[in-house]
Amino acid sequence: MAKTALVSGAGKGIGRAIALRLAANGYQLFLLGRDGGALATVAAACAAHSVRADFVAGDLCDAGDIATALDAAHG
Repeated sequence: MAKTALVSGAGKGIGRAIALRLAANGYQLFLLGRDGGALATVAAACAAHSVRADFVAGDLCDAGDIATALDAAHG
């Protein structure tokens, strides 16, 4: 079974660095953050490590966005 991680704030800064490190270590990823364009860029960088990185843009302060992200992650 593949190792999987969910990373919030994955579009920039520390979240981005964590996502890229996990990808380099072979984790399949689900990325969360507010900037969909930045998340797409991180997901593409993760693909360079031959791992799958799905993402959802949303605000973790919004209960609806959290529900949407969790539904997508379980999807």
